Amino acid sequence: MVEAVANTQKKRKLGSLDSFVTKHPLGVLPKGNALMLMGGNDTALRLQTLGPYFGSLPEEILMAILQEIESPLDLLHTGYACKALYAYSSFDELWKLMMYNQKHVPEAWYGSWRRSFWGLGAVSDGQKDVDSSRIVDCSGVVYSDFLFRPFQCSQIDYTKLIGSEEHISKRQNIHCFESESEISCEQFDSEWHNKPFMVQLKERIADWTMDQLLEVFGDTIFYQEYMSWKLKVYAQYMESNQDESPLYLFDCKSSALKSLKYQVPLADIFDNERDWFNLFGNQRPDYRWLIIGCGRSGSGFHKDPNGTSAWNSIVSGGSKYWIMFPPDSPPPGVTVDGELESEVTAPVSVAEWFLGGFYEQARRQPGFHEGICHVGQAMYVPAGWWHLVVNLDTSIAMTGNFVPNPKLPFVLDFLKNKSDQISGFKNELDCKDVFDRLKTLIASKSPETLATALEGVQKIENARNSKGKWHTLIDSEESSSFSFNFDE
Repeated sequence: MVEAVANTQKKRKLGSLDSFVTKHPLGVLPKGNALMLMGGNDTALRLQTLGPYFGSLPEEILMAILQEIESPLDLLHTGYACKALYAYSSFDELWKLMMYNQKHVPEAWYGSWRRSFWGLGAVSDGQKDVDSSRIVDCSGVVYSDFLFRPFQCSQIDYTKLIGSEEHISKRQNIHCFESESEISCEQFDSEWHNKPFMVQLKERIADWTMDQLLEVFGDTIFYQEYMSWKLKVYAQYMESNQDESPLYLFDCKSSALKSLKYQVPLADIFDNERDWFNLFGNQRPDYRWLIIGCGRSGSGFHKDPNGTSAWNSIVSGGSKYWIMFPPDSPPPGVTVDGELESEVTAPVSVAEWFLGGFYEQARRQPGFHEGICHVGQAMYVPAGWWHLVVNLDTSIAMTGNFVPNPKLPFVLDFLKNKSDQISGFKNELDCKDVFDRLKTLIASKSPETLATALEGVQKIENARNSKGKWHTLIDSEESSSFSFNFDE
């Protein structure tokens, strides 16, 4: 779902704006550059450039007004009033929202949401990444972190922040098995089920390339988060976009997936035979996805759904940079509302997290894990682990969720105590009944396994309750701490 533009921008933690300095296409500058103008009076400058009405409004209110404009022509014409309104009304997130609200599906991508909405045609060579329809120069007129920060984030070069692949390979602490024979089911169950790891596969899980997919499925609809485009349009988008968070093709429903052949990596460990959710049959949540994304695209910190574990393997293209933290160690910049983590708050984008200083904090925090996964390798993500992934180059991958035996207590605890967070089950299956249904299914296959798993659930609950009581005690002691009482 596309989030309201004004709300998204309010959530930003502005770090240094002097890194990755690149000229904004319209000449917009950070707000701090206006300090020497009008005696540092930001309001006076805005009144001068936007007029008495719009100039008196905070940027968030101005953008909230602009995003309420339903007519594309009205939004376009708003920019004709003055240079400042041209800059604000040309903000590409507004045109992304417009395309979403209008259910407009572009037949081609022309470098920006604004150009693509209007079908303004291909940009010339040398201007591939610049909206050449933006001929208005707003230099010296608009000073706005609101407009400049997303552009700055879109220019991020992750190799400058995290170092070269060779450098990271030397310091990465996510273990990589050099061959599939180095890890067995027994080793996974006893030692590795709660540790992230990579493995060099004997061969890639599939042999598709982007060109091959385009040749066969170029006119097929795929899902890219909140958009549904033909693959050939998305390929154009990947080649030429300036989005802060590039669209990520993450699809499990496209008709093309029925004909795409692949092998599950480490099938003895990851495949359906050892997956307890397989007992749900066709009622289980979607669990295998095709993933395609350009450089800079990726996923911010999250945990996989329903307490499941996951594997991810790159089929072709570039590499992925991973950061992980254990379940009880939220990454810097990510806050949760309590032990059950029903609400998670995080920076607007992956780039914002990096540029906001959280990456440097993360590297110093206990539990920090990092690694680069290449074509022909597979990454294992343990259940409950926080993870972030960034594509360093355009890549095609497959990923899958599963429930291995050692993580069954964790999953049952999730289904029992976090029923409001259960997702993905088919309509016929009431999420409130998933815990009991899975217990019944496991009991029919292995009563001993169920008994052992439920003992594990009890241990998890006891540990959580003890931790909760400790925090309550600490809070109580802090609230009753010594203070002088001058009333006596």
